Order: sequence, then C-alpha cells, then structure tokens
Amino acid sequence: MGVANWGWQDAAIRGGPATFDLLTLTDGATALLASRQVPAGNYSRIHLDISSATLVNKDGSMTPLKIDSNKVDVPIRFQVTAATTSTITLDFNAAASVQVNETGSDQFILRPVVTPVP
Repeated sequence: MGVANWGWQDAAIRGGPATFDLLTLTDGATALLASRQVPAGNYSRIHLDISSATLVNKDGSMTPLKIDSNKVDVPIRFQVTAATTSTITLDFNAAASVQVNETGSDQFILRPVVTPVP
C-alpha cells in the first residue's frame, strides 16, 4: 500500500504465499488477504503480487496460466485514521481476467481485473 510521505507499506499475505479458489469467493464470500497496522494517512492504491495461477478445467485437469505481469496496482483512495480498524474489499473478476492467446497456441493468459468494492 502506498501512503503520501511514507512510501510503500508491505503486508504479507497471511505470512507467505497463499492459494485462493476464486470460484468459492462469489456472492459476497470473502477471504482475508492481509492484516497489519499502517500509519494514519491518505492512501491512493493497493499493490498486489501474483506469483502463479492455475485454471482448473471442468474435467479436473489443471492448466497453468501465463502471467503478463506479476504486479497488479489497484487505484483506490481511502483514509486510515489513527486507532481505528479499516476494511478494504477487492473484487477479482476471474471471468474477465483469464484470456485465450489469440495466436492459436491454446495458451491461457492471466491479466488480473481487480477493482475496489464500495
């Protein structure tokens, strides 16, 4: 997370890499990505790192997804007030994020579409 005059604030995902099944996170279901104390102030974005992704096919087989960029910047403006708890919810649009390579190589590409939930 970035904050004016403070630089980036790292918040590790539950202590290290984690796996999330996006199909279970629908209809208001959520998963905790990170939790940490950050300095009070105005923030303008959340930065996510994605190390790998896999598509599970209907038959149960798995297809690795090529990731164009392991970094996702989510523009979001929010304020953190001292001695309070703030919660931010992000929506990862799985259907819009997985694309088929149009060169005919049958390769699937992950281009994450992540937006803040008001």
